Amino acid sequence: MRVKLRHRITTAVASPVFSLFARLRYKFVAEPFDYNLIKGPYLIVSNHTMDLDAIFLALCFKEPIYFVANDHLFRLGFISKVISFLCSPIPILKSSADIKTIHDIRTLVADGGSIGLFPEGNRSYNGSTAYIPVATGKLAKLLKIPIVIYNLEGGYLTSPRWSSRDRRGALKYCFKKVLPYDAYRDLTPVELTELIRCELYLEAPEILNDLKLKDAKPKFRGKKLAENIERLLYKCPICHSYITITSKGDEAGCSVCGLSFKFTEEGYLSGHNLPFSRVLDWDLWQRTDLNQNGLPKRPGMGTSSVEAEPIFEDHGEILYEVIRAKKSIKIGEGSLAMYKDRMVFTVAAGLKTFYLSDIIDMVIYGRQNLQFSLLEGNTYVFKNQMPRSAIKYVYHYYYLRQNKRGEINGFLGF
Repeated sequence: MRVKLRHRITTAVASPVFSLFARLRYKFVAEPFDYNLIKGPYLIVSNHTMDLDAIFLALCFKEPIYFVANDHLFRLGFISKVISFLCSPIPILKSSADIKTIHDIRTLVADGGSIGLFPEGNRSYNGSTAYIPVATGKLAKLLKIPIVIYNLEGGYLTSPRWSSRDRRGALKYCFKKVLPYDAYRDLTPVELTELIRCELYLEAPEILNDLKLKDAKPKFRGKKLAENIERLLYKCPICHSYITITSKGDEAGCSVCGLSFKFTEEGYLSGHNLPFSRVLDWDLWQRTDLNQNGLPKRPGMGTSSVEAEPIFEDHGEILYEVIRAKKSIKIGEGSLAMYKDRMVFTVAAGLKTFYLSDIIDMVIYGRQNLQFSLLEGNTYVFKNQMPRSAIKYVYHYYYLRQNKRGEINGFLGF
């Protein structure tokens, strides 16, 4: 990969168009980067809350930014070819160690290109900045270039990851600081990663800075504000039932105990006897409950590793095999069930079993696409046309893997 003149032309032509669109559609404000601070190229890092984060962040800079992008962006046929030609994003295959990505990044930096990176590797699901792996610090130490830190405020409430609809409220990319190489030269990768995490951390709903809203809570107006919230909230906090949260319009609730609540324009949860006021708090409870209390008690679930009944199951699943940055091959449609030691995909032709011990890592891309890689090298993704929680698979995969190894540390993948 190389820095090309066409990338500068694309930036110069596209920036005014996207800037106007962002301002009209989202009330977006970009804080421009001051190139007098330090000479590039740069490693530009930001929190990740929207699909359009890369475009919005690029509007803060005059030069083309080469973003590290999820591999699925390169499996869209002709569209992927156009994107690659115009701006050359750097593909990374989530759920696997991708050495080629590091090579591409180093090549671009050597050629004078600045790199855009969302260290979380995932859009925030619950409104807080997600886990940042130590690989971020290792990459920065390897590149030895200035780190530019930006924060997108208002992104989560503008476009909650679990929702299929955006809202219009207040949105701003805020410059935080520059870290020259000399400022982090003596830090370990762990220490540098923690420094970056602290600078990027946000929780929603947050009060936006410098937007004349210091004493007000901006409203994020839209339609069907609560719809598809079950993509994240899979367990009822009242009756502790699994996969019983359903939603329609601005309201959601539990189909078993009758719990009812709304998602407000301010980004809060509102309902009678509801123990949480934020999606974040509900999700943190789900994680804590799993770590402390373990799996739900269901008929057929005893103490052995192999059980007759699944922990949970989803229908309408479509399984694809992923060829890195090229294509996805459809394998079949059926149901997906999670057990203590395996995931089982059931189709008309039979069963396909994925043992948890064979899975290297499990991630989500998009709103609910579940992707994982195996020790043998294959990568698969489950998609579903209906809203369902992919995050429960990730949480339980991490919990069950740690539990089997006796290495309980509370980290569930996000």
